Amino acid sequence: MFNKTMKQNVGSLDRALRILVGAALFFIAYNYLHSWGQVILYILGTVLIVTGIRGYCVLYKLFRFSTLDKSK
Repeated sequence: MFNKTMKQNVGSLDRALRILVGAALFFIAYNYLHSWGQVILYILGTVLIVTGIRGYCVLYKLFRFSTLDKSK
C-alpha cells in the first residue's frame, strides 16, 4: 500500500497536529453540521488523518517542503 518512492516528509509534531485537527473536524461535522458542510469537513478530516498517519503529504512534495527533523 505504501509506495517505496513516497518518502516521509511530515514531522512528528506536524503528524500529531494533523490527526488532532482531523479528529476535531470529524467531531464538528458529526455534531454541528448537515448537508454539504458536513461532507466537506469529513473529506478535510480524512485527508488530515491519512496524511498524519502515513507521514507523507503530496502538497509538501509538490512544493519541496518537509517538516522532518534533518538531524536524524
